Amino acid sequence: MKSLALQTTEDSHNQEIEAKDFTQLTQEEAHLVLEMRNHPQIAQWMYSERILPQTHFDFLKQLKDDASRRYWLLCQENEYIGVGSLTRINLAHKHAFIGIYTNPFCAKVFKGRTILNFLESQAFEHLGLHTLHLEVLSTNIKARKFYERTGYIYEGVLHNFIAQKEKDTRRYYDVILMYKEHL
Repeated sequence: MKSLALQTTEDSHNQEIEAKDFTQLTQEEAHLVLEMRNHPQIAQWMYSERILPQTHFDFLKQLKDDASRRYWLLCQENEYIGVGSLTRINLAHKHAFIGIYTNPFCAKVFKGRTILNFLESQAFEHLGLHTLHLEVLSTNIKARKFYERTGYIYEGVLHNFIAQKEKDTRRYYDVILMYKEHL
């Protein structure tokens, strides 16, 4: 699967969105993505709290040879609004997993919805997928409600799936699985 460096789409609010494929990021953009991802407001909801710079740059290099994962840095009106991803892309069975995090340094509203619209367009219209799945920490009530409002349906729970260290104690968290079918 060949990825485009920059794609332009229009979201439901008719504002142009620029999507820059992670394989085409500048050094500055790559650092911004890492800074957003490691921001406490974002990191608290991730499987790993902090990504080291070398790990991040190695990850970016690996994406060039992996057609099962696509990541984009999204920009709206010359402001970076966040990151969207399609992972575990399976063209034979027509499904993938989505991931979103918004830019905590950007004050725009509806960033998550804009990113989700872009991902659904890529998945359903461009890749011809049938189903999108996602995983969200059970404690992330705001995200769970957002996904429910946008048509995602609860499909199950992975019990004690994520272990995170809090002070000197290891704590386990459930992960909620949700999905949406293309109609």
